Amino acid sequence: MRPGVAIIALLAAALGRPQAPPLPARPIAIPAPTSSGQPPEVAAPSLCGPAPTGLPPLPASVALPVLPQTCTQPVYPTPTSTVAVNTVAALQSALAAAKCGQAIELQPGIQYVGNFTVPGLACPASKPVLVVSAAVSSLPQWVAPSRELAGTAQFPALATPVSTATLTISDGAAGWYFAGLEFTLTPAAREVYPIVAMGEQTTTVAALPHDIVFDRCLVHPAPCPASGVCNYTARGIDLNAVNGVVISSNIWGIVHPGQDTQAVNVYNSPGPILISNNELEASGENIMLNTECPPTGYGPGVWGIPSCPVPSDVTITRNHFIKQREWRGLPAGCAANTKLQCYDVKNDVECKHCASVLVDSNWFDTTFMQAQDEFIIMNCIFSGPYVCRDLTVSNNLFEHGPMLAVIVGNGTPQTAQRILFRNNLAIDISAVNWGGVGLSFQLQNTNGFIADHDTILNRPSLYMNGLNFSDAPPSTNTAFRWTNNFSYGSPFANGMSPGRAIAALPNPVFGAAVFVGDWWPNGNNYSPPMKPAYPPGILTPRSSATPVANQPGCQYNNKPIAACWALDWAVVGFADFDGANSGTNPMGLVLGPSSPYRGKGTDSMDIGANVLAVLKAIGLTGPQHSSPIKPLVR
Repeated sequence: MRPGVAIIALLAAALGRPQAPPLPARPIAIPAPTSSGQPPEVAAPSLCGPAPTGLPPLPASVALPVLPQTCTQPVYPTPTSTVAVNTVAALQSALAAAKCGQAIELQPGIQYVGNFTVPGLACPASKPVLVVSAAVSSLPQWVAPSRELAGTAQFPALATPVSTATLTISDGAAGWYFAGLEFTLTPAAREVYPIVAMGEQTTTVAALPHDIVFDRCLVHPAPCPASGVCNYTARGIDLNAVNGVVISSNIWGIVHPGQDTQAVNVYNSPGPILISNNELEASGENIMLNTECPPTGYGPGVWGIPSCPVPSDVTITRNHFIKQREWRGLPAGCAANTKLQCYDVKNDVECKHCASVLVDSNWFDTTFMQAQDEFIIMNCIFSGPYVCRDLTVSNNLFEHGPMLAVIVGNGTPQTAQRILFRNNLAIDISAVNWGGVGLSFQLQNTNGFIADHDTILNRPSLYMNGLNFSDAPPSTNTAFRWTNNFSYGSPFANGMSPGRAIAALPNPVFGAAVFVGDWWPNGNNYSPPMKPAYPPGILTPRSSATPVANQPGCQYNNKPIAACWALDWAVVGFADFDGANSGTNPMGLVLGPSSPYRGKGTDSMDIGANVLAVLKAIGLTGPQHSSPIKPLVR
């Protein structure tokens, strides 16, 4: 799946493509286990910062989002003493009597059935309590363990037998590090909310758990029995902590019909938060950033912190986000039975209340229309304390879904502020394959939305809805900037023509903006003229073929979109459009030698994403890839 990096240079040379500046190596070593009881020393990847894009910086005059100001990459602790436990009673006693710097060592192959509580012991981050598998040295650092290891002799498992959390971390706890553990349920447990809980009803920031780390852990419900009646789980980890960290872990099977679920849920924390290098699977939101402030239904002092802290300094890097294609129409019969709801499939990352969020070097792997239809949503739909600002989305691969992102503020002044999408690949964004409408973005009440050097292979159902400003004029999207991007279809705003939708934007910036297949002209060379014309900086390449007998050619308003979509994309000149759009060869989105868009960006780079930099950032350096996750139907 991950062949050598050398193929990047070979492909670039074969295509004659101008190469970006060299990217520093980001190795992930996989060493042999040791017999010391400690994980082997390996080269640590950088989890806290964005990967290099290989692109020139944006102009200094552009107001960029504020990146996370605090991100602490954890260091595996060296304990000063060890307590071995092999029974439920021994584990509960060891947790209650824990001392800073101590290791509580669980025996692999044992299932500890119970509900376990971490006491309010506060340890410095440099001297945490380590709750760890005795076989942790068999788990390579910086690698999320396979879900196939669940229930094996390689992991000790903590399992709740009832409908309460398997592990609860008390208020005041600080400096706790969990490594190489499995958190799950017994088949008797039903409707667990969540599997790991903390900070759920904490009313002050000072009382929140601090410096809580989950490293190489498995978090999942019990498999569905043969009867098909599953013990549904609403959440994997409620990460309501100051400096809460989930790294190199695998959270899956978090599904529920008719209810939001989350692999990781942050809703009562000011941050910082680090979620990196994980496999994350949930039918609802894989990651949710929110708050329990009014008007969501919980009043201050009743549930959550009265000051409604904004989850800030949130770093989301190097994760694999998964939604199983087999979930479509599950549970069986749900689509035909009005009393049985289907899985509530939503987005991979959602912000209802957040600031200074970095989403970088992630692989977003499949979603579909079965409740919502986008990979990322920033949706400040409430007034009052809710803010949505400073979101950076860079170096990500989005594959197989109905829409890239929805960014919506909640009024004037716009709360969705300073949003940057830069150097992303979005492949098979299709209303035909995944439902929805096949948009690149849907925007409303934004201030400072920037898209630069993104390649978005979207396939809308209609030509006039490739980029949606979902409001009536005058536009609520201020300081809009769209440069050096490939996307398909026309801009749209409340039924307006593409030209009017663009004209309604206050002081937008366009440059090397390629709307493939767009039938609205740059100039008024139609009869009668199509007014208003686009401003300079917008390009509308389209095929002139007549693909269907007795139908107009592709250059007309009423062209047949199903027949012309691939023909329109062909004029761009990608190295392997068909392979890229199928998901088997994302490297095919490098521009070929004859492409008219090579070196034509506003910064003299190729228009579109720096494909090689994106694939290197997410670790897919070969010409082909496919999901390593085997379908697990629930």
